[in-house]
Amino acid sequence: MTWRSVIVYWVAAAFIGGFVYAGFQRDAVAPPPPRAVPPLVTVSPSRFDEVSVRRGAETLSIVRKDDRWVLVSPPGLRLTSDLVAALLDTLASIPPVEKLSTDGRDGGPFGLSPPEAEVSMKGSDGVTASVEIGKRNPTGTAVYAALAGESSVYLLGLNAQYYVELIFDEIGRQRSGQPLGG
Repeated sequence: MTWRSVIVYWVAAAFIGGFVYAGFQRDAVAPPPPRAVPPLVTVSPSRFDEVSVRRGAETLSIVRKDDRWVLVSPPGLRLTSDLVAALLDTLASIPPVEKLSTDGRDGGPFGLSPPEAEVSMKGSDGVTASVEIGKRNPTGTAVYAALAGESSVYLLGLNAQYYVELIFDEIGRQRSGQPLGG
């Protein structure tokens, strides 16, 4: 084989390779952009003035005063305002992981009959929202949740349950004599 033949083969191989590469590039279609999934609560947290957080038999009543959240019931206890703000921001910004059921719900398998926790929000303009939080999914990576009065059950990231637990942990620490935030 001569050097001339070797060069011709290399040029032919490069030419064919270029066509194959260009064909794959042309056929490659960009995936469609992901659809934006709305958060579970579609109302801005700034519209809410009252929040009620219930876990088990205990209910905390919280109101907004001068852009800070203040615990009004049970009396004599305080709550870090940022915990309430973080809970509301989480509910109003993080979309559900998955919508599980729309045909009516039997909340028992999801820990929603009765719910393990409930966050009810009310605005002075009459806007309301209430999120029921159930138990964790089998893998422990999400929590079952529902909007009160709706039949759909959602998988929601653990942040909502986490902030509810932090709020009640802070109340429990105060009752046991530990300082706020300690």
